[in-house]
Amino acid sequence: MTKRLFALISMQGKTPEQGGKEIMEAFQNYQKVKQKVEQNMGIPTIKPRKTLMGWNYFWFLPICLFMLLKIELPNIISGYHNIVLALKHFTLGYLISPSAYVFFVAIFSSVTVPIVLLITVPHIFSGNDMELYKRKYLYSVIALLAIFIGSLILQFIIWGSLPFGIDNQGYVHLRLIPFIPWPTT
Repeated sequence: MTKRLFALISMQGKTPEQGGKEIMEAFQNYQKVKQKVEQNMGIPTIKPRKTLMGWNYFWFLPICLFMLLKIELPNIISGYHNIVLALKHFTLGYLISPSAYVFFVAIFSSVTVPIVLLITVPHIFSGNDMELYKRKYLYSVIALLAIFIGSLILQFIIWGSLPFGIDNQGYVHLRLIPFIPWPTT
């Protein structure tokens, strides 16, 4: 097939109109053969969908709004207050405390992870990945449950990795390892 295309491209002694027609015919034949080979090999030829979710936006947008108001907004407010509290008690010990790193990464993750998981739902419905598209509703429910469970786990990690602990006498101590000593409040 390739030799034939090269021969046609060189147009040995033919007018450009004749050579152009033969090249177009050879290219169309090549496309047909390629499609047949892909079908015989089991490779699906998927055309991307033009709309992401279509009518599914009627259930997705209210759930998205609910997630943003009931999960994301409190996470942003909590993250802001936690960072203000940490900066109020700032010491240079934060730079060597793994607990402080876990604390700040968990705050960042509690804000970004729900948004990323909400963005994956329209990608699941796009149809570009047939394995995801076949079970689009299952994966959508899993993504929504992951937002709920992930937010709870991240808030627990934020609580346990607060970089300073206050003992019974009211002294503030730098916590090096998250959850050690166990937070009492």
